[in-house]
Amino acid sequence: MNPKHINLQIVKHALLVAALFSCFVLVNVIFWYVHCDSNIFLLLGLLASILLGIIVYVYQIGLLDNAQANNVFLATLIISCVIFVFMFPPRSIPDERHHFLSSYWLADCITGESSLFDSSNIPLRENDYQLCEVWSSNDINFQSYKSILDHFELFNQSNQMQTVHTEQFSIGSENLVTKIGSVLGILIARLLNLGAYPLFYLGRLLNACEFILLSYSAFRIIPMGKTIVAGISILPMTLHLAASYSYDGGIIGLSLLLIALLLKAITNNQPISVKEMSAICFITALLAPCKIVYASIALLLFLIPGSRFKKTSSKYAYIGIVFALACISIIGFRLTGITALASSSTGLDFRGAESGHFYTIKSILDNPFGTIAIFFRTLILNGDYFASTLVGGSLGWLQSTIAAPHFIVFLYYLLLIIGAQKSEDDNVDIPLPMKFVMGLIFALCVFGTMLSMFLGWTFDFEPIVMGVQGRYFLPVLTVALLVFRWKSIFISQHTYGFTITGISLLNIIYGIGLVGSALALV
Repeated sequence: MNPKHINLQIVKHALLVAALFSCFVLVNVIFWYVHCDSNIFLLLGLLASILLGIIVYVYQIGLLDNAQANNVFLATLIISCVIFVFMFPPRSIPDERHHFLSSYWLADCITGESSLFDSSNIPLRENDYQLCEVWSSNDINFQSYKSILDHFELFNQSNQMQTVHTEQFSIGSENLVTKIGSVLGILIARLLNLGAYPLFYLGRLLNACEFILLSYSAFRIIPMGKTIVAGISILPMTLHLAASYSYDGGIIGLSLLLIALLLKAITNNQPISVKEMSAICFITALLAPCKIVYASIALLLFLIPGSRFKKTSSKYAYIGIVFALACISIIGFRLTGITALASSSTGLDFRGAESGHFYTIKSILDNPFGTIAIFFRTLILNGDYFASTLVGGSLGWLQSTIAAPHFIVFLYYLLLIIGAQKSEDDNVDIPLPMKFVMGLIFALCVFGTMLSMFLGWTFDFEPIVMGVQGRYFLPVLTVALLVFRWKSIFISQHTYGFTITGISLLNIIYGIGLVGSALALV
């Protein structure tokens, strides 16, 4: 819709609705300000309420139509990632200390200060060491934010170096391709002699840029479910991981891109090109060693019409090549880890400060029905936890004091389900065979994730699988949502703008409550 032709009555109505939403958020800001007494929070909260009002206004006057989909998504994704980069203090994201140190180690390898074959001792600048080991913690509270203000310096003032003793890293276990952004950020910060906090946040920003590139590419390529890709990309949990040092953001981005490439290959009627086949091979080979269970996405290859190939045999030869490349990539990068996971250990296994014996392949073979019972028991008892941690109901390091209310988690799912249905901007039916394969991919991902945690994180006396979180299913959430596209349901309006606007509003409301409640904790 052309802004010049927007009816004055629509503008007035949009302004009124936007003002009401802004006032609602402003009440929340004032409520949390009374509890945390932070002037910075009040200022940022006022800006957030204004941003929310602008989003509502833009949606109400119809500027989020399908013609603007690409620009709207890119702008939303960039703004959301930047906010999440700075919203969380250092080390407050799951395993971020580990991921920061592994990125630093890779940067040190490039500068010649560390070795790819020995990561037990990593040299850090004095202030970077302090940030990682002293100034920050896993919890998000008033002190974790105050520490940033207390120790922030734009440029590094110390030439001293400290050595951190760590567990051994490896190129395979750290998923090198997903760390390109964070490693580049550290290298640039070191080159410019930036202070510890600017270095840390620059690494996060460039890691987020890598995710943005992958996610936006997937959005442009995918022939159906664009709203799903956009919605998943701006979920709190996705942003939480993408705007950190975690390699999970890169894995989610690669998965979205592979799904988009495969769905385009399935729906295209033209002869398949070398470029198209090469892209699928390349992304599959990059993704497979990151987390082997996500290689199951490649099962969509079987749905590519045989008519796109010169001969039917050519199709299956190509599928064989893709899976062979995936296997070679896995063997090249992850063989040691797979062998360790599958082997039986005579010594003690350790899970943090706890010790014992993990379940083994022998445990499964000796009692297959008992193992199945453990898996089902895990799904029944922890299903609600998986659902919450899938969309981001518990951010930080699973910190219960800043968790989202259940109604917000419900609203995220409602918006995703609405965005998955046929509508004016996406009316493609999903055939039953495709739904079956998509459902199989999601089921294999759930089973594979649980199996890996059963063998590598669960003691043999525990009645459920430990360590499984809903965020592990994010890379295949796209196919799961497409399974829930009902043939008989058609929404006779554009759902893209509604879904993006709804998730963005929830993110702002959730973010205000999260930061406000954290600042209220001493």
